[in-house]
Amino acid sequence: MHNSCNPKYQAGFSLIELLVAIAIIGILSAVAVPAYQNYVKNANMARVSTHMDEGARFIENEMRRLQINLGMGLITTADMDTELTAAKLAERLNASGGTSPTGEAAYKAGEHVEADDTSGQIAIEVTGTIADGDYAATFTRPAYADFSATDSKTINWADI
Repeated sequence: MHNSCNPKYQAGFSLIELLVAIAIIGILSAVAVPAYQNYVKNANMARVSTHMDEGARFIENEMRRLQINLGMGLITTADMDTELTAAKLAERLNASGGTSPTGEAAYKAGEHVEADDTSGQIAIEVTGTIADGDYAATFTRPAYADFSATDSKTINWADI
């Protein structure tokens, strides 16, 4: 006899089986979602720190390149001061594809600009001039996510 004609055979799942499956999915979700959120937060914090380190390395390399050009007479100190403005540094760093965890540009620049704790943007501030020998570029990491306070790296022309 065919199964569909015999009332002793059950088709589908019982209510208890469905409730057990839903409970298992709920427990897995309760564990997986916070773990995933923590993973994303840690990845974004690493991204912010990496942007700060990359920015500092970039300016150090630019200063070395410009020192060589200055020594060869290919550029003047006035030209160098216009090459190493905070706005130009941020523009060049952002052009390399850097974005903050919220999708905005990774770097922002300006006079007395502050790092953005919400978006994770790195602030770039430039003081002094190369002509006077007191040029310095400061990269400031925001207090983003679990970073308790801002951190900064200053690259001085005199130290390169």
